[in-house]
Amino acid sequence: MALAGTAGALLLTALLLTLVSYGVAWRLSSTQGFHAVINLLLVPAWMLSGAIFSPVLSFAWVRWLMQANPLYYAQSLVRSFLVEGALDGGVAAAVLAGCTLLALVVAIRSTK
Repeated sequence: MALAGTAGALLLTALLLTLVSYGVAWRLSSTQGFHAVINLLLVPAWMLSGAIFSPVLSFAWVRWLMQANPLYYAQSLVRSFLVEGALDGGVAAAVLAGCTLLALVVAIRSTK
């Protein structure tokens, strides 16, 4: 069960990041601009995902930024499958699925 859940969480995360990249790429005319914007978005998102430092030990405003980040919920969902005693992944799964659905809508609308 842990392996299937982890694979599903990673698949949903990959789909989210692909849709965000697609939505950004569709609006830009150069490859260099795409790479700059994606690095500008994804590096801070990764830093604030909770994968590098714990949200418990961070300042309140950093914790708020982390909780507004979809990658925080992605790593929480993966952690819920891999670590015994981790928080329930139900809320993380719902938030990640909702963000993926929103990214799908934005990506589809950006092609018009």
